[in-house]
Amino acid sequence: MKKANSIELMIMGTCLIPLALVIDNVFAQSFLALASIVLNIVAVVKSFKEKEKQS
Repeated sequence: MKKANSIELMIMGTCLIPLALVIDNVFAQSFLALASIVLNIVAVVKSFKEKEKQS
């Protein structure tokens, strides 16, 4: 299983936001919003590490 690159993580994090808006359960919305934030932060950090490795 290959590791997800920063673009894939950003896409996964962004796709969780509309899903959270559709769900009626407040706890599920909170979890999906938090997961989206965490995935996007990990994607940004991974992107910086990938750029550093290329230089």
